[in-house]
Amino acid sequence: LCRKFKEAARGAAESRLSFQNLNETAHPDMVSLWEADEALAQVNRLEDPTAMDIYEVRLKKGRCQILLTFIQAES
Repeated sequence: LCRKFKEAARGAAESRLSFQNLNETAHPDMVSLWEADEALAQVNRLEDPTAMDIYEVRLKKGRCQILLTFIQAES
């Protein structure tokens, strides 16, 4: 349990640093938009759990990932 707590604390510190870096380098208009989206998600989360989808990573899949998905679908 102590080991897990230490790992979680390290992970939280790393996440905090990454968030600060993102927040400092993002355009202020984007930060305002993200904050508005987050506030709306928090308000709507009990009635509509999909409101929390804003926290999902939105990265385009690379060529290798698309190819892997295609190959797995054929199997």
